[in-house]
Amino acid sequence: MVGGGPYDRRDVRVDPVRTTGPRSEAEVGIHPFRAALGLAFTLLGFAGHAAAEESAPAVPAVPAAPLPPAAPGPPADPLATPRRTPTPPTPPTPPTGVEAPPSGVAVPPTLVETRRVPVPVGDVAVTSTATPLACRGPGGAPRPWWTRFEVDVQGGFSWVSCPDARLGEPVAGNPAPLGFDDLEEGPAFSGRVTVAYRCSPAVRFEARVTAYGDPGGTAGQAGFFGTRPDPGAPSELSRPVAGAFDEEATAWGAELVAWRALPTCGSWRFEVGAGARHFAFEEIAHLDLATTGAGAVPFADGFVDAYVENRWWGLEGCVSAYADVTPSLTLSATFKALAGWVERHVAVTDGNLFANGVHAASARSDGFAAGAEFEVGARLRLSSCVHVSAAVNVLFLDGVQRAHDAFDLEQGATGRAEARDDPDAVVIGSLFLGVTVSF
Repeated sequence: MVGGGPYDRRDVRVDPVRTTGPRSEAEVGIHPFRAALGLAFTLLGFAGHAAAEESAPAVPAVPAAPLPPAAPGPPADPLATPRRTPTPPTPPTPPTGVEAPPSGVAVPPTLVETRRVPVPVGDVAVTSTATPLACRGPGGAPRPWWTRFEVDVQGGFSWVSCPDARLGEPVAGNPAPLGFDDLEEGPAFSGRVTVAYRCSPAVRFEARVTAYGDPGGTAGQAGFFGTRPDPGAPSELSRPVAGAFDEEATAWGAELVAWRALPTCGSWRFEVGAGARHFAFEEIAHLDLATTGAGAVPFADGFVDAYVENRWWGLEGCVSAYADVTPSLTLSATFKALAGWVERHVAVTDGNLFANGVHAASARSDGFAAGAEFEVGARLRLSSCVHVSAAVNVLFLDGVQRAHDAFDLEQGATGRAEARDDPDAVVIGSLFLGVTVSF
């Protein structure tokens, strides 16, 4: 149509932004009456054209001549918005080791998911991804280094194995031998601090310092003890004495262990580790002697003291098992095998024992020493970063010099009590209770 038609360009307001999609009547600006009139004329024109085609004679088809090449059109409008052609989605690529499906076949979601493997972290098994979860924060961002620490502070009581040595040399027919057998060493306050740093979900380093306190005990006895003027002479019985026995020990240790987690087995988790350790054990034995009868030894009322110092350095191999009873309660058992070198120092002092006055003697030695440690424990989670912990620990170490074995009374001809190097084993039992804080 020319002029006044429903599609007259003068009646169309073109939106420079919206170039595609349907336009409403308000956007085009067409009056309803004019639209109806234009539609009626259009239908009448189509009807007349169809009637003329039916009445006209048939004309044979003539092949159309080839069209001349099209003239170059006007340059493209740089302000016009290009028409966007939708791009078909690219199928996801399956992970390494999975055969790609043929073209046109949908890929199951399970083939495009990241493969995850359970790895133990702390008290529960988590899932490892490309970035270790133990080193990630909210949203997958790397966690600061200080948030990977765990501090365990525990206090409790410790006991040291009771001495079982007699004073002096054995003498046949001794009616009441004196010794440390009846000495009962009570418990002492002890404690330990453990700092762990987890550098990955499966690897952590643990540093621990343990103070076993000062366990000891006292006892009073009356009787006799045996002496010798020299090692080859027969034993002689002392004069009757009343003795007051006192013994006190001091022990502490430090260790650094690297732990590696093993694959989990249901609710059980396992770790193996290796590290270095130091153990120090000092002990003092004191005996006051009061003469109650005639005899040559002791010379007069006096005393005998022995001080021993043990320094052990070595390596340890460790294995731990954890059972997650509930999401909040974990039970554990740990075994450590110890092997290393110990240095021993013994100092003995006596007063009026074989001769009048105070005398001193000392001895030093070293050697290989082995031991073991066993511990069972439990941890109860109170919150995401606070736990309550408890443990029962038993430490055994051989090659340790005890104070009650340091008296050498078989060389009375020297006029003093000599220092004896007679290493034995020490056993320390402990009960710990404390709190664990995870940052």
